[in-house]
Amino acid sequence: MTDHRSPSAAGSERWRGSLLLGDEPKDLDAEHPVGAGYSPEGDVYLLPGDEIEGWNGTVISLWSGHRTGLPSYEECADTVDAEGTAKQRLTENTVLCVRTSAGNIARLRLTELGSGGSGSENRTMFDIVIWGTG
Repeated sequence: MTDHRSPSAAGSERWRGSLLLGDEPKDLDAEHPVGAGYSPEGDVYLLPGDEIEGWNGTVISLWSGHRTGLPSYEECADTVDAEGTAKQRLTENTVLCVRTSAGNIARLRLTELGSGGSGSENRTMFDIVIWGTG
């Protein structure tokens, strides 16, 4: 996992790297994303059928921006505020914007889609950037 931190014009980058997500919620507000179980700290996890779901008030928006490239902090914050829901379907090349349970913003770019099943086979890989809001 890569861990790079640098200031951002609109928010400070808290963490950047690869995230393997399965059916156990991960806490995106921790120093680096960690498994949180079904506790109040969990933010996102996978459902069978290639869906990602928010936990503890986390909202997720599918990025469908008209510009090329990945969304910035501001673009992710705007799309989550406008279109954020509890869950989203995953397909190849999916880019998601997330507002975590603590209010941080994250961008998840799907790099490897899992089996879509349940249990330990349902693992999906993302490149992720997490920005702090304060």
